[in-house]
Amino acid sequence: MADTTINTLKTHFIIQNQNKLILKDVFRHDLNLILCRKDGEPMPKSSLFDAFERILKRAEIKSLPIHSLRHTYVVLLMEAETDIKYIQKQLGHGSNQITADVYTHVSNKIKKKHRTSQLTTERCFQIIFFYLFYGVKIIFTNNSTKTTP
Repeated sequence: MADTTINTLKTHFIIQNQNKLILKDVFRHDLNLILCRKDGEPMPKSSLFDAFERILKRAEIKSLPIHSLRHTYVVLLMEAETDIKYIQKQLGHGSNQITADVYTHVSNKIKKKHRTSQLTTERCFQIIFFYLFYGVKIIFTNNSTKTTP
């Protein structure tokens, strides 16, 4: 994971621990979720899906299923010539062959096409995370981003 993602998660854990202290027994400690509501309850899937759609629209990227982030992550790893065993473990696949069968053809297609977006999986994660949990809006400017409250 990139340092920025690790730092983002650390900041989130600090805020989440503050909520745990404030809410005490009301907080759902038993679920032990990282991405949840302020009281520890599971976040509805629709919140994540809706936020993802808004982010894509703001970035002027055509609508995609959120599962495409997983595929993008794998394809980027494959194109960076990451060891297939590492990718297999990241995905939780039972064998290297499953990973190779599912993703090799995708990577080959992408190599042939010109990529229309410079938005990486890492940036997608950060954008969704900050938007969902802190209401921070992301503004795209050329190859960089800036946040606004």
